[in-house]
Amino acid sequence: MENEIKVSIIVPVYNVSRYLRRCLDSCVCQTRDDIEVVIVHDCSPDPEDLVICNEYVAKYPDKVRLILHPENKGLGAARNTGIKAARGEFLTFVDSDDYIDFAACGSMHYQAELNSADYVLGDLWRASLKDCNVARIKRVNWVVEEDANRMSFYSVASLIKRELIINSNIFFLEGKKYEDIPAVPIWLALSEKTISYNGSPVYFYLNDREGAITSGSFADLFLDLIDSYSVLLSRTKEKCPQYAQTIFKAIARHINMVVAAKMRCKEDLVTLANTQLPAQIFRELISSIEWEAPNEHKDLLDFLVTIDNNTDFHSAYLYISQMYLNKFLQYYTDDQLLSEFGKRDPSTVCIWGCGIYGERLLKRFARLNLKFEVTDMDASKHGEITSTGAIIKPWGEIKTQIKTVIVAIRGQYRNMSAFLGSDVEVYAFNG
Repeated sequence: MENEIKVSIIVPVYNVSRYLRRCLDSCVCQTRDDIEVVIVHDCSPDPEDLVICNEYVAKYPDKVRLILHPENKGLGAARNTGIKAARGEFLTFVDSDDYIDFAACGSMHYQAELNSADYVLGDLWRASLKDCNVARIKRVNWVVEEDANRMSFYSVASLIKRELIINSNIFFLEGKKYEDIPAVPIWLALSEKTISYNGSPVYFYLNDREGAITSGSFADLFLDLIDSYSVLLSRTKEKCPQYAQTIFKAIARHINMVVAAKMRCKEDLVTLANTQLPAQIFRELISSIEWEAPNEHKDLLDFLVTIDNNTDFHSAYLYISQMYLNKFLQYYTDDQLLSEFGKRDPSTVCIWGCGIYGERLLKRFARLNLKFEVTDMDASKHGEITSTGAIIKPWGEIKTQIKTVIVAIRGQYRNMSAFLGSDVEVYAFNG
């Protein structure tokens, strides 16, 4: 049977009994029969986890294997145990609170054979416990040639040849969160064959459960993140130095994304300020980050130029991040919003954008009894009424009275700032 296994699905298990059956059902019911499911029980404190694992081993003895860790070692170590025990030609990783499409292994393996690929990236979708909705997480194929903007840091929603991992001797980081980061970019860089993009949804990521690995304090997450970056840079120099600059730029983009997603209060800035990044790395990271607000980026670079390499760079980052936060309203408390906008003439403030972020911001302002003008780029929306009772007006109708615009369109802060010019104060809300 060993020679017949094409895909090994590796599933680490720890404190997930509420979600585990859905996950394992999605794995054992794949449309391909030549698969195995390798469950690694990471000494979970929830006894129901082991009960469920044994249940599936008994029900699918030819398809499911169970490995027991004698002590809790963490997600990275559990995946590594699965890699070493796997018998399949290809591997895919599934976190036990997530689930995969029933055709995931079949569709990705088909792409691997069709394109003679040793690494296949599939579509990753975000699922919610609260409203049962799913939404696609933008993910595109990373072609190795100098394309840091499109590099993946995810190990899930992928199919990778086991021998690529074994031969590279690159495994998941153990004992830290963000265990994927020091491994996935190296595997991508070392992949000799085509990295094929599979267009059908294969993986559903549950992003709102309690106890998820990416939950926790900003300080803990960020310090683990820095450790992961450091290991990645070290491995890059050893295994694929020709891609060092590309991977470095990808780190800069990723760190900005994580900071934007996880930083929730100004105290979190202290964590950034105290992070012991080497001065040169810090300078290059900041230089390559695509800041939403170009003036902040310029101010920071000017600031860095004026200080010596031995000076504390973290104070510079604290300084610029403070400016960055002051323009992004998703980080404001209700009291801060009231203080900032409560005394302004409502006719001079405009929310630009009536999509998901615009509606979210309108509702938040409505709770604070603040009502402002609303506009949208889509002319077909003009004249419509929002959920809070505001009329969406054409920009041309209100622009002469507006002194402050809040851009509620993700990624458009820079473009809108340039369009509106210096006479209008511009804020952003995209969270």
